[in-house]
Amino acid sequence: MNNHDIPVSVSTNGLEVIASGLVHLTTPDVSFKVGDLDIRFIFQNDKGEGRYEGKVENGILTINLFNFSSAIGEGNPVPLSIATIKGRELFVTYYVNTFNNGPLREFHYTFMLGGTSE
Repeated sequence: MNNHDIPVSVSTNGLEVIASGLVHLTTPDVSFKVGDLDIRFIFQNDKGEGRYEGKVENGILTINLFNFSSAIGEGNPVPLSIATIKGRELFVTYYVNTFNNGPLREFHYTFMLGGTSE
């Protein structure tokens, strides 16, 4: 809602945006709770290329983001399907600006819902 009591909804690519924002990070991780789903993004460095890897452990979806070190920014602007919530596919996009090789980062995120999952 806004100050005028006029509901606003956002959609893109046929997906309903349910949350979008920016978090300023000073630690190598950030956590979200979407419905009953716990999601944790963790920044890590190794000798490989920039990439992400996801896994579920102890009921938490952990998405490891490797070698995110660009001040210009990098991320996944294409909606990534990560779960099903209440019969609908949950998608996420993210974009990260890293300063001084971390840990100071701007983490832009958008969570979206698709149609019913078959």
